Order: sequence, then C-alpha cells, then structure tokens
Amino acid sequence: MLGIEATLATPETARVLGLDYRTWSRVMFSGCMVDYHAIAERARRLAEIISGEGPVHITTPQGTDFRFRLDRRPVDTGYGLSDNEMVRKGRVVFVPAGGVEVSADEKSGKGVVVFDAPILSLVKEGRIERLTLRVKNGRISQHSAASNSAAFGRWLKKRSGDVDRFGFFGFGLNPRLRHGFTQDDKVLGGVTIGFGDNSDKAGKNRAGGQGFWASMTGATVRIDGRVVMRAGRLSV
Repeated sequence: MLGIEATLATPETARVLGLDYRTWSRVMFSGCMVDYHAIAERARRLAEIISGEGPVHITTPQGTDFRFRLDRRPVDTGYGLSDNEMVRKGRVVFVPAGGVEVSADEKSGKGVVVFDAPILSLVKEGRIERLTLRVKNGRISQHSAASNSAAFGRWLKKRSGDVDRFGFFGFGLNPRLRHGFTQDDKVLGGVTIGFGDNSDKAGKNRAGGQGFWASMTGATVRIDGRVVMRAGRLSV
C-alpha cells in the first residue's frame, strides 16, 4: 500500500496552515519524485551510527546548544521503498519520505534548543515561530517564541505525562523538500528534535500519544566525538 505522508496539499488546508497552495503542492510533488534508492543508502549509513550509544552534541548559529545520550534504541527509517518485512506486516509505504530518527535517553537532554523552522504541527494553537526551549534533566524548563509563545504554553498545560520530556532526534534526507511546509522532518540538511510520547520509537515516554517535534537548519552534530553533520551538511 502507498500513502501520502501527513497532509494532502489542498487549497483549503493551505489556508488553515497559512501556506501558499501552489508552492506547497509543487514542493510535495517534487519530494515524492526523488531517488529513494539514494536516500535509502544514506539512511542505512546513518542508522548504523545512531543505533549505538554515546554522547550527542547539537549546535546551530541560531543558538541551539543541546546535549543528550544515545541508548542503543531501534532506528526508525523512512525512505519510500517497501521490503519483504513491510509486505508481510501489511505496513504502508508513505511518500514523500526521507528521514531517520531514534529515541534516546530521555532524562539526558540538557541545554537550549532553537527551532528556526516554523512549527505547523500544533495548528489549533496557531503557527509558532522560532520556538526556543531550555531543557533540564530531559524536561522543558522554559520556553519562548517570536510568535505564539503563550499559545505553546497553553498547549503544554493541557497535556499530561511526559509531553514535555525529550523524546527523539533525527535527520532529514530528502533533497527536494523545503522547510516551512508540512515535511520539515524530511528535509535534507535539517535536524529534528521531538518531545513527548515516543513509544512508537521504542522509547520510555508516555503521554497518551501526545507530543510535538520541529526542525532546525545549519546544525553541527557530533556523535561520540565524530562530526556527522557540519553546518547543515551531512558527512556520511
């Protein structure tokens, strides 16, 4: 089975999200038509690195300085190709695709996270620009944003459990997608950090399926001392 990932680009949804429909639809179509074999090869190389253990340090020119530890968790990869296991389990292949993500030691997250890409996933609370989080012992201790900071705070208060706890991180691998639309976690050169329920990634957070993620650009990522990404360019 084949599915369209996240949201179909329609004029009605574009108005709700505050997106230009024609640009959004072009980006989605282009992202669907990428070379998924090339993406799959890079995803496999990255999966070997992030499936281990060791410290991770993420920095960006926008102010991110975030550290956590990998914990030998199963890696979640999406590269738009089916295999025998997916066919056997009846799993759907979604496009556009192109990402690799993994949960990590949830209590190890500490530092500052700055999402320079806008957050559209919490659409009922409105578009959130430049969300900045301070994380201590794995939980969000402070937050601010260029727009809708109060709305983000209200969203957090309405949720319970581990919704404010660090959950996972990952890399985007699709060279034809662009930030600012509905597929930021799959944009080549982007780094995604997620908070909240990560049970779908073999994580320990429980928040009734609630959580959020967002992406950043221009990141430098060191894993166990090895530079995996420098200024938004992968080295593997």
